[in-house]
Amino acid sequence: MIKLLIFDFDGVVANTLSAAVKAANRILAEEGKTQRITAADIRLLGVKRLVARLRPPIYRIPFYVSKLRRYTGLEMHTVKPFKGIKTALRQLKKSYKLALVTSNSKENVELFFKKHGMRGLFGLVIANVGIFGKQKAIKYAVKAAGCRKEEAACVGDEVSDVEAAKKLGLKIICVTWGFN
Repeated sequence: MIKLLIFDFDGVVANTLSAAVKAANRILAEEGKTQRITAADIRLLGVKRLVARLRPPIYRIPFYVSKLRRYTGLEMHTVKPFKGIKTALRQLKKSYKLALVTSNSKENVELFFKKHGMRGLFGLVIANVGIFGKQKAIKYAVKAAGCRKEEAACVGDEVSDVEAAKKLGLKIICVTWGFN
């Protein structure tokens, strides 16, 4: 029996796609790169594959992730929740523990929740997760919620969400909207 639902933020709860594209292109321009990305690139490839295609130096990835969070934060005033997600989360909270695991910053998530009246929906928020470290954060969320892996499911929109859940032996719920 499922007791815990672990949600991704970007692309599942918050429609941050255009903010992320704008932030990524700002970073590429600052780095003197001529290539640009589009929302279609992210939808087609997913974040991990898109990063691999851009081939940034490995040692620079943490720097880029930090900048991406900061620049996305500058656009958070434009980000809206996906249609119906607030109502769905309120209903789900009546029957399940809800957790949020995101690579976005805690500040961006809190700003979004405050703006859209969504504070308190999640019992646990784990933010600033590295784009390649979601599995560890999800494992922690299960433990922190006092659940066994058989009692948890991940709600995501990207291939990396599915991969992380599968590696941990968790159920996965894929949304039909989002990044990928």
